Amino acid sequence: MGSCTKTPKQITALIATARRQHPQSAWLDAAHFLACLELAGFVANTVVCNVAISCCVVSTAWAQAVSAFEHIWEGSAEADTISFNSVSNACCGKLRWERGFWQIVRMRFIAVLPSVVSYNTLVNACAGTALWHMAAALLNAVEMSSLECDSVSHNSAIKACEKDSQWARALGAFNDMRQLSLPVNNRGHSGAVSACSKAGRWRHSIDMCTELVLLSLEVAIASCNAAISACARH
Repeated sequence: MGSCTKTPKQITALIATARRQHPQSAWLDAAHFLACLELAGFVANTVVCNVAISCCVVSTAWAQAVSAFEHIWEGSAEADTISFNSVSNACCGKLRWERGFWQIVRMRFIAVLPSVVSYNTLVNACAGTALWHMAAALLNAVEMSSLECDSVSHNSAIKACEKDSQWARALGAFNDMRQLSLPVNNRGHSGAVSACSKAGRWRHSIDMCTELVLLSLEVAIASCNAAISACARH
């Protein structure tokens, strides 16, 4: 029996199997199965489309993720938070951050509430493109909502500040994490140290590394290198 005669539930299982067995090319199978549903006269429901989008995320095929999402947007199925987060993740993963931001706008338009994951995906994209001002705006948006920023939010924001040598803002985000008792990972700590190093704030770089040693916490090699580099220039 061909896939074009299968039900949405069966197609969902086939797409999930393809994602598990060969993730890098699973988006091709997802696109094929969605087309088969249409040929068979079925309407792709939210679950089918979400699984198809997840295949595109794994395959880093952002354009295909957007296409799969349009099956929901233009059809009778209702997009949920998972739908928006997945397509945003696919876009931001390929630095198509502007398309990721557009998903937040769409969510608000149809009254789907963004989650912390929704914002974290965008803040992480900012970290890769030095958009520190947007990262800061996103953190403010989270704080103004009923959500709470987590360690992923702040660590990514610190990295965005580091990309543009915004040492004061990086330290501010770092201190906010400590006040909120949020764990700072190596990415966030090395980002803050590096931001200070790039701005010539060698004392801050040394102080941050020393603090971790006093607290018996592991100091990342990247943090040490950044601190040494700052000292070498002075």
